Amino acid sequence: MQKKHVTFGGNGPQSARLRCCDSGTETGDGACSVGKNGARKGDMLDAEAERLECFVSDMRLHPDLRAKALAHMLSVEDARYSLGQWQDASDYLLDGWHGATVAEIKRRIAAYLKENGAEA
Repeated sequence: MQKKHVTFGGNGPQSARLRCCDSGTETGDGACSVGKNGARKGDMLDAEAERLECFVSDMRLHPDLRAKALAHMLSVEDARYSLGQWQDASDYLLDGWHGATVAEIKRRIAAYLKENGAEA
């Protein structure tokens, strides 16, 4: 998985800025701009980790965090992230599996949650 953000400039958290490498949009608050069709240019996994107040790796290592992230992904609007972001997230959280469409990814997430006794 490619890193989508790099920190540059300044000394300390107040002056540090993020650059969304895939869009070239710089922001001061860590959020990335919205691209065409409303697709968020930030990283889906980073957003889930921030929402759950954990590291991205924790979502893979801890089944309860993985289930929470996957369950939340089912409620995310399809167009909020690009297909590539959906594929990256499902590839990471579902141990190498990713679908050809967001609908296919969401079906697999729902099946995974059911198979593992987690609520969707």
